[in-house]
Amino acid sequence: TGQTAVESFDFEYFPDRDPSVNLGAPDSIEVTSGESTEFTLSIENGAPFFLNGVEVSGDGAVWNGTVTATNLEEGDSVEKMVTVDASGLDVGEYNLVMETSDTGDSTTVNVVVRATESQKESIETDLQEWQDRRSELEENISQIGTLEKGNENVTQFTGKLDNAQSAIENGNYYQAKS
Repeated sequence: TGQTAVESFDFEYFPDRDPSVNLGAPDSIEVTSGESTEFTLSIENGAPFFLNGVEVSGDGAVWNGTVTATNLEEGDSVEKMVTVDASGLDVGEYNLVMETSDTGDSTTVNVVVRATESQKESIETDLQEWQDRRSELEENISQIGTLEKGNENVTQFTGKLDNAQSAIENGNYYQAKS
């Protein structure tokens, strides 16, 4: 029909480059058992090209969810809030592994679930019972006479009790609980 138009544009092609995402999160966070807390997750495009969308997910006890960042130019970064819910968690340490679905990038946050006052009392009571058992064990060892206090099993047991007592004195009930 004689009606033609020519348009041109330049583009870059990166055949040997994979997408790269830099995830930024705190190394560790603390939350009291039965409560929740938030932290900021930064998602940065580490590739020299546009990323249409990045999905970051976690599948674990402290967070089971997904956050998405869209339309990231090279070097762009966005921040997303992640809520850690410890309402159904026991006192202890948990690793929250957050991974991108497409690029294989990940980061890990150590989540410490601290004890409530009633949990602290329970842990202290349990420790006292174990210390009473240790006293009975030491008394029995001295009466039997064939087993020494330096026995490897005995020293491991008493060492764990001493570590638990030290953890409580430092306010780290999550370490004493186990």
